[in-house]
Amino acid sequence: MKIVALKIFIMTSLFFLSCSPLSFQSDYKPDADFSGLKTFKFYKSEKIANDALASRPMLRDKIRGAIRQALIQKGYREDKNKPDFMIVLFGGLKGKIPTSGWGYYQWYNPWWGSAAYSNREIDVSHYEQGSLVIDMVLANNKELIWRGIADGITREKLSPQELDEAVEYVVNKILNDFPPEN
Repeated sequence: MKIVALKIFIMTSLFFLSCSPLSFQSDYKPDADFSGLKTFKFYKSEKIANDALASRPMLRDKIRGAIRQALIQKGYREDKNKPDFMIVLFGGLKGKIPTSGWGYYQWYNPWWGSAAYSNREIDVSHYEQGSLVIDMVLANNKELIWRGIADGITREKLSPQELDEAVEYVVNKILNDFPPEN
């Protein structure tokens, strides 16, 4: 079951470009001073509960590589010994069951008295929604100062090239608002 969920998460967190509806959002601590941040490192923590990336080290590495590249392009430098901030990754997966009502059809037959007959058509579907969360945490006090999230519907069967492109796309969209403009 875990393998299936993780396989689905791969497709989720990668949200193949325009093929699935994606939402991106970010939030930050308004009083944080982002101007002093120059160096980063990836936080190596104990397992985070329900992290879908925990058992997918190759996917986690692809995401880290895309984050590293995006931050270097923004002028940051990786420093594993004395970083200004740390990056914490989390991948989540949640089952969704949306319903859609398609209206009523009704009819009335006066021969049968006052009874009206109606029926409502309802569609129920199931899909997996995945999230990729990128947190920026100050290294000196472990304070969360910025969070970027991508949410979307899972997609199946990406080629290795599509997977790489999707990772790069999603990471760049998440980090588009980092650092925030005050």
